[in-house]
Amino acid sequence: MSTLPSDHSEALRDLLIVAAELQEYSGYLSTTRRTQMQNLQARFDSQRRVIVFDLLKRSEDVDAIKQAVSDALDLILQERWIREDAIYYAREELLTHLDKQARNNPLQRFIVRWGPPSAMAAVAVVYLVVKFT
Repeated sequence: MSTLPSDHSEALRDLLIVAAELQEYSGYLSTTRRTQMQNLQARFDSQRRVIVFDLLKRSEDVDAIKQAVSDALDLILQERWIREDAIYYAREELLTHLDKQARNNPLQRFIVRWGPPSAMAAVAVVYLVVKFT
């Protein structure tokens, strides 16, 4: 895996756009701005998780995946269509998360990937049952 598949390249571009928006938040933040930043961070984390889990599902060679991600980010850096600090932030987050998830077996990765959405769905079902009974 020397290059990222095209669907991951698009996902990576979307992730970088969110990362660039996150870089706008610094210094003192009002409650509203802090909430906006937290929502963006959650969106970034979610997109990062999807990319990492899909890449690990396609290949277990973490070094090759990391190299492909770095190469893709270097290419985007050369194109200069997005802030450099967003690229550095995304690279650090992706590579760290790849290392972390590579240590887990596929079942653990599945649980980490689908645990939060499943828990939210279960809470919503319980809420609806309690509210309408």
